Amino acid sequence: NKDFAEFFLPRTPDEVLSGGGGHTTFSKAVPSSLFKTHPEYFSLLDGKRTLFDGGHQCYQYCISNPEVQQKVADYILSSIEKYGTGKASYLFGMADTSVGWCECPECRKLDKSEKYNYLNVTNRFHTIVQKIAEKVYAKCPDARLYVWAYHTYREIPKDVKIDPRMEVQYCIHGRCYGHKLDDPECLRNAKQYSLLKDWLKLSPTIYSYEYFTCTPPLYVPHERTQAHDLKLYKKLGMTGYKEEASFPDSKLIGN
Repeated sequence: NKDFAEFFLPRTPDEVLSGGGGHTTFSKAVPSSLFKTHPEYFSLLDGKRTLFDGGHQCYQYCISNPEVQQKVADYILSSIEKYGTGKASYLFGMADTSVGWCECPECRKLDKSEKYNYLNVTNRFHTIVQKIAEKVYAKCPDARLYVWAYHTYREIPKDVKIDPRMEVQYCIHGRCYGHKLDDPECLRNAKQYSLLKDWLKLSPTIYSYEYFTCTPPLYVPHERTQAHDLKLYKKLGMTGYKEEASFPDSKLIGN
């Protein structure tokens, strides 16, 4: 209604959804239709290039491939050109699966570890994200770029410098909402809190991506924990807080 619009719209971000980013970072720029002509763009698994379905219809990529990197950069720049620098934003992420990562020598080299751990591809991911971002910033220094610290790429990457213009979304799934984040008696939260503080040393612009909806809401009253954690985030110097939520009476506002 009118009152809702007058209050909330001035307080909402002026960005538009560019149609890319997040879990579709690579798939939007490098569609699976290219597999027939360019199988080298996709994961090498057991010595064979393949389209890998991780259960979410998610295809994996050879992100060390320079042409893949350039295609993603070009896709981002095309979105910026279409919507304008002040409107278009792009969020770097990977397909929402834990397996199917490329095993080619160049991708494995980016992992910076002798032993392959499919649950930790943080070094290869963040290294390549910064390379792609460098291409974008070279042509559009004011581009709004974001990156996830998420699941299999949430550990602190080695020898990677996060561009200070890029905001990091720390995806805090796995924490316990029954306790305050800085409660030392909660082992689950103690691990998350320690990792979050390490990210704050790496990047000055961190905000949390919360997943309270992953916890059955009847599990525990959340308001006191949330109020405490918001004050904690401010004390830590974080730039914001984001929560996934479902509102049954909500209406989407079109661009």
